[in-house]
Amino acid sequence: MEFTKEQKEKIQNFIDAYKNYYSEPLQKLFLEIYTAEEVQNYDFIMQILSYLFPGKIIKERNVYTMFLEYLLNRFPNIDRKKILEVASGYLPGFSLILKEKIKRNLQLTCMDPKTIPIKMEGIKTKKEQFTQDTDTTIYDILIATCPCDALDDIVASILKRPKEICVQSCPCRKNSFYNLWEFRYYIDALVDKLQVLKDDGYEVYCENTEASTYTMAPAFSVLKREYPKIQYLKK
Repeated sequence: MEFTKEQKEKIQNFIDAYKNYYSEPLQKLFLEIYTAEEVQNYDFIMQILSYLFPGKIIKERNVYTMFLEYLLNRFPNIDRKKILEVASGYLPGFSLILKEKIKRNLQLTCMDPKTIPIKMEGIKTKKEQFTQDTDTTIYDILIATCPCDALDDIVASILKRPKEICVQSCPCRKNSFYNLWEFRYYIDALVDKLQVLKDDGYEVYCENTEASTYTMAPAFSVLKREYPKIQYLKK
């Protein structure tokens, strides 16, 4: 990912203005990552780039655009839904790219306790921790990209209040998995739990996407079947 001199200055100005909102370990990484030009490998940097240059990022092949392709394939009518992005990070990078792609008004809310207080047109932010008891009644779909431990709460939430979800999972957790097989067992267990929603007309999908190469994890979605409208033939 190449940047012009002006773009690099814009990135540096953002870092200088907002670095104190980031954790100390991430503050130490800013200079190292920026000079190594490995920005696309770090989600908190990708969030900044999506905020500053959404038109540039959406043209790249990265975790955001790969998951976006999956989301739009599963939910082609996403623009008609009230969306809550869970664990959206310091900046809601993925929602910014989704908004750039749709090119029209979306009903987008992003929730994360780390949210930086920056106003973004068309996106409502909530500086809150998502839990299984978070009131989601006004939303049609929950989305998340690499939500870490919040994935457990997303699943627990929709088991209580069924609705659509679309998640690019990741193995990043406070209590890390011993190996990849343990992580896969964990994902299988979550999918098994979600199967109970079939009684409410939902279908559960879990599959590897192109983004899985980078996240080491599959994406999964819970889809509510949309029954075809009955058409009456005129005699």
